Amino acid sequence: METIYKLTLADAKRIAHAAEMEAKMNNWEVVIAIVDHGGHLIYLQRDNAQLGSIDVAIGKAKTALLFRCPTKALEKMVVG
Repeated sequence: METIYKLTLADAKRIAHAAEMEAKMNNWEVVIAIVDHGGHLIYLQRDNAQLGSIDVAIGKAKTALLFRCPTKALEKMVVG
């Protein structure tokens, strides 16, 4: 049986901070979406990114959860 780790809001904020630092180092304008173990949004951060990126970020977060891998890995499978 698989152990489910439930993220707290504090956890989500720490994760978002790390993502924000990475984005700033790369001069990326991003939306950061963090979902819980059920795929429900628990944290969203947008700073200067396009409005359309909000739904994309939420969809990517849910996809990563459901497939249990980064969406970049899925992109490589599709492209490859």
